[in-house]
Amino acid sequence: IPDILKTLLDERAKVKEKMKNKDDKMLYVQQWALKILANSFYGYMGYPRARWYSLECAESTTAWGRMYLKNIIEMAKEEDLQVIYGDTDSVFIKMKDTKVERALTLLEKVNASLPESMELEFEGFYPRGLFVTKKKYALIDDNQSFITKGLEIVRRDWANIAKKTQQEVLEIILKEGDPEKAADVIMKVTQRLKKREVDSKDLIIYTRLTMPLSQYKALAPHVYIAKKMRERGQDVGVGSTIAYIVTEGKGLIRDRAVLYDEFVKRGLLYDADYYIENQLLPAVMRIMTAFGYSKDGLIYQKTEQMSLEKWF
Repeated sequence: IPDILKTLLDERAKVKEKMKNKDDKMLYVQQWALKILANSFYGYMGYPRARWYSLECAESTTAWGRMYLKNIIEMAKEEDLQVIYGDTDSVFIKMKDTKVERALTLLEKVNASLPESMELEFEGFYPRGLFVTKKKYALIDDNQSFITKGLEIVRRDWANIAKKTQQEVLEIILKEGDPEKAADVIMKVTQRLKKREVDSKDLIIYTRLTMPLSQYKALAPHVYIAKKMRERGQDVGVGSTIAYIVTEGKGLIRDRAVLYDEFVKRGLLYDADYYIENQLLPAVMRIMTAFGYSKDGLIYQKTEQMSLEKWF
């Protein structure tokens, strides 16, 4: 197994070397596939029914990872650098200046201490970042491009209004460092939803069927709609994407969810409270609570003034 892993890692290194001189999406996909395949050995060894099951090997993988991560953090502290966040295989360090060379010097020192085939890469320099919780953060680089992880902005099963608002909130906070302005944006979107001034296309929720309808135990809105579609003789099954809107009225959410085309054809009204409470607020609250904001009805109020320096 170590020989197989070394082969996979060596092949990935060769592909990544080619990527330095050529911007090719196929090469990116190849190196990513090799990475996923190599990482899968950890899960395989921890699976009791696997042929080469070894709990000791699975546990040692994470144990060694933690040890090397702690070593890197200590090396950064020795250089009088502040570690903001560290998780699994990455470390974020706050620099006292904007000289990338200092980070690269530390990187060389770290890699010199790591065993063969293990290497820490310099992924980028970010003037500002927001770390909400573990594995949930957003960064902005020198080109004003955003990097997000674990936030709803990258999920398809959220309405566009939630994605757009979260994107705008992150832009204001990361580019301007102004959480008060971000809170004002949220309040305005809330009011637009209440007044039904939001384009219905921004309220569509797209959810894909991942298994046969007969295997679903819980009737989520998209499953409920899909079953009604099949009853009408429409072709729907695994892989089908259901585009629906939650309408105003009484009863369960699934009973009020309708296909977008039907929503438009019948001239229905969307459930403003649903979109505020279940789409908009969940997408932005985890960001805004970091700055002392809490939900009080549909209005945000600061419970305590927070300094940006505490979070960036």
